[in-house]
Amino acid sequence: MDPTNRSRKAGAPTPLPAGVHRIDREECLALLAAEPVARIGISLHALPVILPVNFVLTTQPGSSDPVVVIRSNEGTKLDTALHHSIVAVEADGFDPLSHAGWSVLVQGHSRVLDDPDELAWAQELALEPWADHLAARFIVVDAEVISGRRFGPQPPSHPMESGHRW
Repeated sequence: MDPTNRSRKAGAPTPLPAGVHRIDREECLALLAAEPVARIGISLHALPVILPVNFVLTTQPGSSDPVVVIRSNEGTKLDTALHHSIVAVEADGFDPLSHAGWSVLVQGHSRVLDDPDELAWAQELALEPWADHLAARFIVVDAEVISGRRFGPQPPSHPMESGHRW
């Protein structure tokens, strides 16, 4: 095996190590929809920054495409979204007793909602800010790329069957 992956075809998925399994899009979306907290990865002055966020996964009126909606105030996340930057949103779950877990990654363009109709829609979402209760701005991340992985022992066929979201 070529450790540099030069022999791998362009666009082919990276081989996963033993005990790690890809999650299909449908299950990724189900796992994300059940989580209230994630991390957003952005670039700040050419350096990576990871920040915790509470969010909802939903679709906008008239669309079937999933979006991540984050409530924010002025600051780093909002500044990033104002530039329509590409960001990553990652959520995960794990069971420390069985050493099993999952991770879902959403990548896409970010934007700030300014349109009055979009703002009215966003204000109706079940999305209360945790850190700053006065946060009045909404950031949308288009779920352009969605990927996920499970690791550890094989989980039940549905993420909620065991009572754990792992």
